[in-house]
This record gives sequence, structure tokens and C-alpha cells, in this order.
Amino acid sequence: MAERRRLDLILLRETSLPGEASAGGQSGNSRSGAGRESDSRESAAGREESSVESVVLGWLRAMRQSDLSRADQYLHALLRQRDEALALLDRLATDEMPPPAMADVPPAVYHGFLRNLRSQLQT
Repeated sequence: MAERRRLDLILLRETSLPGEASAGGQSGNSRSGAGRESDSRESAAGREESSVESVVLGWLRAMRQSDLSRADQYLHALLRQRDEALALLDRLATDEMPPPAMADVPPAVYHGFLRNLRSQLQT
């Protein structure tokens, strides 16, 4: 649960497409050098997943807002990381609660969005 909350906080900060400036700006890190080293090793492994996760959440938000043009932009970014995106969709589909950004979306609609994205990634 702690890992899920940590990822949710990261995702709330990352609302832009890859390559754009992050809506939350740069995050400051006040840890010592040794702490930063271990964090960078740990976050390097999770960085790609969190990037894919932020793009998936961007796609979900765009679909929630019926912004198909923006959803298509996110889809093209996800196609470049298809395997990671599909693995993430599997995890999201089995989570008991949707991400906080999707809390206002009915569960049936949320799962329909996930199935739609999965089918687009598999073609």
C-alpha cells in the first residue's frame, strides 16, 4: 500500500506528455549524497514504469474528458513501450481501487477504458 501511495503521488505530479515540462515542476531532493545514490539506482528501475504509468493515466484522463486527439497522442507514446504498458494495464485491471485521478469515473467505464487501451496496444 505504501508503494501504491508513493506511485500515486508521483503520478499526480506527472501530467504532461513525455518531453513536455512537468506540470508539477521539478521536485527537490534534500537527501544526502549516499541517499541520493541509492535512490537513483532504485528510481532508475522504476522510472520507466512510472513514465509509462503517467502516460497511461494521461490517456485515461483524456478519454474521461472525451479528448480523443490527446488520447491518440498518448497512445502513440505507449505504442513505443507496448510491453511495459500491457503489463501495467494488467496490474491496473486487478487493483481493487482505480488511481486517484480516476476516482470520479464509474468502475465499469474505467475498466472499459482499460480494455479499449489494451485492444489498441495489441493490434
